[in-house]
Amino acid sequence: MKALGETFDIHAGGVDLIFPHHENEIAQARGAGDDFANYWLHNGWVTLAGEKMSKSRGTFIEARTYLNHLDPDYLRYFFATQLGPMLADVDLDMKAFEDRVNSHLVGKWVNIASRCAGFVHKSFGGKLAAQLPASESAAYAAAAQKLSACVALYEARDYAAAMRLVIEVADEANAYGIVDQVLAALQAVDCLIFEQKPHHGQTVVQTHCRPAAPGRNRGWRRHVARRDRAWHGHRQEHA
Repeated sequence: MKALGETFDIHAGGVDLIFPHHENEIAQARGAGDDFANYWLHNGWVTLAGEKMSKSRGTFIEARTYLNHLDPDYLRYFFATQLGPMLADVDLDMKAFEDRVNSHLVGKWVNIASRCAGFVHKSFGGKLAAQLPASESAAYAAAAQKLSACVALYEARDYAAAMRLVIEVADEANAYGIVDQVLAALQAVDCLIFEQKPHHGQTVVQTHCRPAAPGRNRGWRRHVARRDRAWHGHRQEHA
């Protein structure tokens, strides 16, 4: 009481302390005419590869041991991908931790920075444009608008949903412009684009390409002509 005052804002602890410890504290404090704490927050257990953390069993990692080797932000991100608005345990599976950090943080966000830094220095003398072209400006605005939803997700304590949204935007940024490049490459190798359609957040392109050794007959030449006309019609429809 001397350090915190008669009432402090937040009292936190593990889910196993709700009864009888915290309920008893609340009862004693209110019996004495004090609320003791304004908010009582409880968290689930942190398990290690599905096992309860136990020093005697060896299923235990000290915070200092982790910090001696790895950045704490990696662990914060990994736990955030598991935390929702409901009380739940989080599991520190080191293989899942490694895979998620490498896939999400390195493979997606670091990849964006690495790719951009490469072509900015190679093609533009290390300087960014003063203003984005219209198409890129629209893409940037769309990404910013999508990420703005993270504020409400954080306030709702749905951190896992916020992380999924962040990764979705990273995927879109990494894929930006790639579809057009693929279509151009397919046209260059004489492929007919039958259909483009979204599928689980990705663009699926169905094609038919010329055989490696086409027959030397008039039928093949007529097929090529029909294919070319279909290709140009497709480009006009999707221009």
